[in-house]
Amino acid sequence: MQVRRVGVLAVGLSALLVLIACRPLLALPPLALNQTPPTPSVAPDPSEAGADGQVPLLGKARPPGGAARPALPPVPPLALPPGPFAPPGPLWSMPPGTPGALATPAPSSGIRQTLSDIAYGGDNQQRLDLYVPAREEPVPMLLFIHGGAWSSGDKSEYGWLGVQLAQQGMLVAVANYRLSPAVQHPQHALDVAAAAAWLYRHGAEYGGDPQRLYLAGHSAGAHLVSLVALDSSYLAAAGISEPIVAGVAGFAGAAYDIDARYASTPLAPLFVPAFGQDPSRWADAAPLRYVKPGAPPFLLVHGLMDNQAPAASAQTFAAALQQQGVPTTLYLLPQLDHFTALLTGITTLPTFVRNLSDKPTDARRPQPARQAGPSARPGPGTPTAHG
Repeated sequence: MQVRRVGVLAVGLSALLVLIACRPLLALPPLALNQTPPTPSVAPDPSEAGADGQVPLLGKARPPGGAARPALPPVPPLALPPGPFAPPGPLWSMPPGTPGALATPAPSSGIRQTLSDIAYGGDNQQRLDLYVPAREEPVPMLLFIHGGAWSSGDKSEYGWLGVQLAQQGMLVAVANYRLSPAVQHPQHALDVAAAAAWLYRHGAEYGGDPQRLYLAGHSAGAHLVSLVALDSSYLAAAGISEPIVAGVAGFAGAAYDIDARYASTPLAPLFVPAFGQDPSRWADAAPLRYVKPGAPPFLLVHGLMDNQAPAASAQTFAAALQQQGVPTTLYLLPQLDHFTALLTGITTLPTFVRNLSDKPTDARRPQPARQAGPSARPGPGTPTAHG
């Protein structure tokens, strides 16, 4: 156990050092209507700090209520990473030997308790694990969604993330959702919205602040949380009519700009089970399609060595968010791949949440009225509790 803890600490320290080594951050100018995302140039401007306190890749967001904003830029030709592009295997998850593959650490200093397999819906996959920090004051709430090409993965692989973020003072829910091929779009996103609605309604019972609800995800999970945050129909289906998301973080996100172009790429075999046989309908699942003014702030982190999800998709998505005045911070990290981008990027999340929590946002609302939904307290024998 001591060796495992030392290993996790070493990986965390290494990730932090890699992030520091990536500075100065890159700055992109605002895009003109007919431009594709430009090649980054090193030109940081300290006056244009993003929501996480750092210089954002896309510069300062336009203030809300200002001059009329242009329409979204045309989607550029699909750009895949250079060199051989091998699609991932059947499981998009933490590779063996990384902290994500370890068993969930036992609760330690800074954590009050962990609860597993809390139901937010009737299906066996509609379950979440909750990591409760040892704080007296209300804390920010975070829902994390795993990746896996919409067809694999499990919340148990991210226990390390729940523990570490709870130790940073967040109430963390790590959720499963129904997977393809048993279901197809939009069922994955509807499940994520239902999990977010559960946390919004019941998080206060575990010390969370419903006015500070954040969504985060890795790979396919980044796609899903972005879609739920931008298209209000998903939360509406869960009985939530008001905006409740205070911020979104996507790590190594996939399919932000999914459309029919992807049918001719090596990613197509992954998209067909999740989004159907008709590529002309794939764009309905693209978060890019629902970008609009007033959306919550975004933090996007992508490794430039990612050969599973094109970094160009994150650039295109971030550019569209910035054009619509959405506060957006994009990190493009050299030498990092699909998995190390998560290990490194997660270190930026507490600062992103903390800085947003110190500012009023449109997403903040009074304490929610109790609404019908799955029971907040798990029944006997359903979840397991520790601490």
